[in-house]
Amino acid sequence: MKTCAECVLCLLNRDLAAVPASVGAREKSAYQREVLRMIADSDPALCAAQLGARMDAIYRAHFGERKQKDFDTLKRTYNERLLALEPRLQAAVDAAADPLAMALKLARAGNYIDFGAKHVVDDALLDKLLLGAEHETLDAGEYGHFRNDLARAGRVLYVTDNAGEIVLDKLLVKLLMARYPQAGLTLMVRGAPTLNDATVEDAEAVGLTGLVSVIGNGSDLPGTIWDEISQEARRSLSEADVIVSKGQANFESLSGCGLNVYYLLLCKCDYFVRRFRVPRLTGLFVNERRMPPMDE
Repeated sequence: MKTCAECVLCLLNRDLAAVPASVGAREKSAYQREVLRMIADSDPALCAAQLGARMDAIYRAHFGERKQKDFDTLKRTYNERLLALEPRLQAAVDAAADPLAMALKLARAGNYIDFGAKHVVDDALLDKLLLGAEHETLDAGEYGHFRNDLARAGRVLYVTDNAGEIVLDKLLVKLLMARYPQAGLTLMVRGAPTLNDATVEDAEAVGLTGLVSVIGNGSDLPGTIWDEISQEARRSLSEADVIVSKGQANFESLSGCGLNVYYLLLCKCDYFVRRFRVPRLTGLFVNERRMPPMDE
């Protein structure tokens, strides 16, 4: 997905907010001008994560490394918080009339745990989303396609998004493995720390590495960008019969790939609200091959 106007504005606001308070107006202006020149000269086909990486390089040249340690603290906090809720949420899945649908809804609600861009995580709202997941809807047509595809699949790839959220992915992964044992499932996480995205270390912390095969994608960029990920990650994507892709960044970087991707996410920003014509924080379950063309 090309970087749209809303995404550019969001990235600019993110970077401006991250400039250290000690930086003077002249240096801040010089930094902004360099960023704007880079954006103006960049390939319009770049996705938001690629453009953000170029902005990060300029940021480092002016101000040094961003504080990834702050995100690492948030990751630990939300991994632990969701692990404490796991027994209750697992019971809700087990008691549901349709456990698979319930697990999908909970995994989708977990996409709220996102500290990138301008999104703010409100713990009370997170609890509300999890408690209300049972009453949310899934597109009936796509859900039918999904189950049919899984029944025939020999390989399934589950592409994760954020830490904390992966505890809810764990509920869905367990169910998929139990229901469709022939569909050798692999979990893909980010290849190195970036924002609060899940890595192999996070998967290990929540008990996923002992449950399913987990691979890093070889990249430290948000999303799953074909030219940036490892050969193993590209092979896993191209050979999968079914791909479950979590979150906006994976949608931004995978949409248009033509693979059998089921996107599971919450609409957390202006572009997705406009693109799908739904209110903010609406849950989506859409397929790469059947969704309407994108207005970019």
